[in-house]
Amino acid sequence: MIKNKLFYWMDKQKVSILEISKDTGLSRTTLTDLKFHRTARIDLRTLESLCQYFNITPGDFFEYKPKEK
Repeated sequence: MIKNKLFYWMDKQKVSILEISKDTGLSRTTLTDLKFHRTARIDLRTLESLCQYFNITPGDFFEYKPKEK
């Protein structure tokens, strides 16, 4: 399973969805859905904006956990 780590980066840098939205122009709805893992995909422009905002790479933004058999 691949999950995003938006909540982790938000907590680490002590920022809110509202702050990220204001600074990046991304919608609060998009950010909320990402934070609570309610999306099956992410737009590359969104990913790029978040990577620039947090100064991370896409590899830092995602986490992979193999499914248990």
